[in-house]
Amino acid sequence: MKLYVSDLDGTLLDNNAKLSDYSKNTINQLISKGMHFTVATARTYATVKSILKGLNVNAPVILMNGALIRDTKKDKYVFSAIIDKPASVRIISSMHSLGLYGFMYAIENDEMVPYYEKIATPQMRSFYEERKNKYYKQFLKTDSFESVCDTAVYFSFLNTKENLLPLYEQIKDLDGIKFTFYRDVYSDKLWYLEIFSDHASKENAVNFLKAQYGYDKVICFGDNLNDIPLFNAGDINYAVDNASDELKAVANDVIASNTDNGVAKFLIDNYRKDF
Repeated sequence: MKLYVSDLDGTLLDNNAKLSDYSKNTINQLISKGMHFTVATARTYATVKSILKGLNVNAPVILMNGALIRDTKKDKYVFSAIIDKPASVRIISSMHSLGLYGFMYAIENDEMVPYYEKIATPQMRSFYEERKNKYYKQFLKTDSFESVCDTAVYFSFLNTKENLLPLYEQIKDLDGIKFTFYRDVYSDKLWYLEIFSDHASKENAVNFLKAQYGYDKVICFGDNLNDIPLFNAGDINYAVDNASDELKAVANDVIASNTDNGVAKFLIDNYRKDF
């Protein structure tokens, strides 16, 4: 049984972070004919649910770079990778020592809760406002991440590469964690540093779906450095034309860009072919 897995931003979505009607209708048509399709993203479920409204995804969605997997049919998380508390405390201490602020996500009663200590930069403000107003996500303010980090699954920092590098250097060898450090697809100046448990990755998440849901072949689509783990688990991998050179180098082939509905066009042309 085949599963098609697409990254969202820069891959399935256009440059305005929207799913085109063409892509939505094409993928729904193929799902109705038996195709199994899902997404793997750094985004949270609340955001994904809004962005993909009307798309009939029929396999569990991989969230926050593999830190969470949610079965949309059962409407519950089927996998969550909690960061060991000593590692969370070290991350928090390092960010404070460098005067950096970000967002921390924790699992509480099968719900993902985003926390912040301070909205410290215009970039954080934009990130916060978009998700609060556009996707109706509720962020909770806390005086200290440390007081609510027992079930943390994810830390996200958005800033310039230069400002994030010192934090990266302090935590890169920390036991119990993995991270992605990559340029924001919507900005040339901003970078993301995302930190999660070493049990979490798009690669591990795809392998979980293979083991738990019976998929024996996975075809993946991506555009950025954080999709390399996804490609590690894929049997065949495609980079969109706008993808980073590093991802194109490890892809089996390059397809049309995200703004040209590359994933949907590939699927309509190739679904049911014998890979």
